[in-house]
Amino acid sequence: MKGNPQVIAGLQEAADMEGSMMLQYLLDQRDVKRLGLDLADGLKQMKEQCEDHMKCLVSRVLFLEGAPTIELKPAATHDSVTEILNDAFAAEQAAIARFTDLCKQCYDAGDMSNFHFYQHLVKWHREGDDKFKGHVAWLQKQLYQLKKLGENDYIAVSAVKD
Repeated sequence: MKGNPQVIAGLQEAADMEGSMMLQYLLDQRDVKRLGLDLADGLKQMKEQCEDHMKCLVSRVLFLEGAPTIELKPAATHDSVTEILNDAFAAEQAAIARFTDLCKQCYDAGDMSNFHFYQHLVKWHREGDDKFKGHVAWLQKQLYQLKKLGENDYIAVSAVKD
């Protein structure tokens, strides 16, 4: 089934975003794991979910007879847990905004399957499901605790209990 070129380009862009977030979460997970923080478990789940989303997006590109390529943005290194969480939150907000735009693009193109898939991605990144809180909801909780406790106390509370 030959798909709309704009829809294919949007799917490709979304796959690149998910892949870039996956790479960033992988690096962030490694860094907080080295600090001995249980925050690494949440980042690992977010990385795995981004990877799953990227695979779904690539499958949709293939279904529409596109030629998928993944162009990842380089992952950033951070000097603090605060930077990790703030950058992750900003990336999630940007992804949600772009998925919302792509949702409208698919609706205008009459591609209801991808329209609904983008709606699912927006909901997932915001709210999650029964097993895992959405990325934004989870990050908001971490940022709230960080603000209330300060970084040093947040790190002390987040340390993995051996």
